[in-house]
Amino acid sequence: MILTALDWTVIAASALATLAVGLLFSRRGGRSVADYFASGRGLPWWLAGTSMVATSFAADTPLWITGQVRGGGVQANWYWWSFLFGHVVAVFVFARLWRRAEVLTNVEITEVRFSGRAAAALRLFKSVYLALPINLAVVVWCNVAMAMILEATTGISKIEGILACLAISAAFCLFSGLWGVVATDLFQLAIAFGGAVALCAAAVHRAGGLDGVRVSLEASGALDLAPTSPGPALNALIVFAGVLWWSSRNVDGGGALIQRMIACKGEKDAVKATMLFTVLHYAGRTWPWVLAGLASLILFPKAGGVAPGAPELAPYADAVKARGEFAYPAMVSLLPAGLRGLLVASLFAAYASTVNTFMNLSAAYILNDVYRRFVRREAPERHYVRVSRVLFAVFMAIAAAVTLLVDTVDQVFSFSLAFASGVGIVYVGRWCWWRVNAFSEIAAMVTSGAVAIYLTRAGAAWPGVLDPAPFRILVTAAASAAVALPVTLLTRPTDRARLIDFYVKVHPPGFWGPIRAEAARFDPRPPPRAHLSTLLAIAGSSALILGVTLGLGKLLLFGARASIPFAVLAAAGAGLLALAMRRGAAAGGLFR
Repeated sequence: MILTALDWTVIAASALATLAVGLLFSRRGGRSVADYFASGRGLPWWLAGTSMVATSFAADTPLWITGQVRGGGVQANWYWWSFLFGHVVAVFVFARLWRRAEVLTNVEITEVRFSGRAAAALRLFKSVYLALPINLAVVVWCNVAMAMILEATTGISKIEGILACLAISAAFCLFSGLWGVVATDLFQLAIAFGGAVALCAAAVHRAGGLDGVRVSLEASGALDLAPTSPGPALNALIVFAGVLWWSSRNVDGGGALIQRMIACKGEKDAVKATMLFTVLHYAGRTWPWVLAGLASLILFPKAGGVAPGAPELAPYADAVKARGEFAYPAMVSLLPAGLRGLLVASLFAAYASTVNTFMNLSAAYILNDVYRRFVRREAPERHYVRVSRVLFAVFMAIAAAVTLLVDTVDQVFSFSLAFASGVGIVYVGRWCWWRVNAFSEIAAMVTSGAVAIYLTRAGAAWPGVLDPAPFRILVTAAASAAVALPVTLLTRPTDRARLIDFYVKVHPPGFWGPIRAEAARFDPRPPPRAHLSTLLAIAGSSALILGVTLGLGKLLLFGARASIPFAVLAAAGAGLLALAMRRGAAAGGLFR
């Protein structure tokens, strides 16, 4: 498909606006490392929250969801819907704790919470671990997705597309740091969401409207919100909803979200920002992507070819049959001139937001947790900012090289989840149990990575029971817990003084009995006692957001009557949340 002059004008205007914002914030981002990586800890909640949403929506997201829907129907989205429970816990527990900790990166918490050489070694290991295999994977799958989009819309080669996108998107962040990323996120989010809605409307209309989608796909089971009978799909759902959200590395927020929690003005702003993200991420964005994926099943039948009413899609039929994810960018051709440019600009905006965040975060890890901690401790702030910019450029080059070796988004996404799907239990433990130490975290990380690599290379699975991805997650989580617990009990606890300092500063919940008693000498304030209120808030918010998300799908596809049970679930959740807020305010702990 050849874009028109109008399309290119829209794309150019969007890119120039992004660059302009970056240049505007370049002076503010260059004043200090705290400004470059944490916006000077001055972000308002609404800007931090929208930035979280923009960062979690990359160009790969609609492609990956389209591939999931084409492979497993609506219910395949439990792969990411399951993270709702972890994000709600982050709202009411971890957002406040991260802001209190006053660290620059989530890796720095290792030497705030743990002590000794083990803590220093963990900080060094973890900064490289997160900067390279973890964050690099995110950037790579974004690159793969953007390359597919450009192939479908412009016909340029993969390497040309990757180099162009990285160069343009990274130019402003290289100089402005997190201030530039966050400031442009709001603008980019609006464009990205508008493009998603436009493509969804065009695809559904060409597939026969919502009624046509329902009639065409209802018998196939593609519209089911959950598996209706025992089998691999139900077992996978159990793993996703029951294990993945608490076992993954993002259980206490994840690097990109934590970076924004840390950058907020205060604790309340961190909580509000994370709640805004959670609501918009699930209830606000699910259905434009999912409906487009469902429409693609009609427009690009799995057997091959295209629907009779969409001849302009014929050039992409073979590519879609080979890679289901390709259906999303191929459907751009359904849009009229001008809107095509808006859609490409929206996907580029989503791409730039995520890529810039994770390259900025990787540079923060290496600068703050390696270079500044172990190489050069005392230097002017502007020296560290200059080094940060060099690191940013290095990560950009590495990401471009690795992307050339990858063909599909899911190929990277599935492995990345499994690779770190066993560390979550220790991440929770370091906040909630004084006995967890640096060796606990090292054991979980090494075990998780080693088991995931082995299972991926061996192609291990239980045919007819679990698909490879949930199988890897389940086995990796179990193995990591089985290794981390005895390591915790057999190794020396963190230094007592460090534990007391951490408790006084953060006031974490959970099993801190002996430390809490000793800390009372230094901090006479009674600890917050709102544990029941916190649990009620978590349960209520989960029910509210899940009810709205699933209810919207039922309403769109099956009408108001079908959505009633989910409306009841949402109402019950709202009632629990209101009760929790009243109890928490009275107890002085949950929302103080």
